[in-house]
Amino acid sequence: MPTRDQSGNKHHNWQGGRIVHAGYVFLYCPNHPRQNKRYVQEHVLVVERALGHLLPLEAVVHHTNEVKSDNQSSNLAIFQDVAYHNSLHARLRVLRAGGDPWTQAMCTDCGPRNLNEFDREPSGKTRCRCRNCHRTRMRNLYRSRPREMTAL
Repeated sequence: MPTRDQSGNKHHNWQGGRIVHAGYVFLYCPNHPRQNKRYVQEHVLVVERALGHLLPLEAVVHHTNEVKSDNQSSNLAIFQDVAYHNSLHARLRVLRAGGDPWTQAMCTDCGPRNLNEFDREPSGKTRCRCRNCHRTRMRNLYRSRPREMTAL
């Protein structure tokens, strides 16, 4: 009967220390600083092996061909943080839609639009809809609200 302290290759259900979850390959690495439940993403280990040292915790590894399980070092790029990585994906969405990623952003309703057609949220973040689509959406939301009954 297995006990609580049996983990890794001593556990009765050990399958080699390699699992695939949500398309990513994870390897058993219980002492790694990036481990989550004793597993680390394989692409992180590949990059660290190529660099010869550990990645900073805020660094992000990107698959250039966007195949999550393709962990060849020639397919991996390192970004300084999540924000930079997200900006790359935003530019790729505009490019795939036929726009210019340097002068346009993607409106979720009508597609690529010039950057000057977007407002900012009060937090400073750029809205995901252009001005026209945002106004139309807010107008429709306002009109669809239930009206309060007036007193007789």
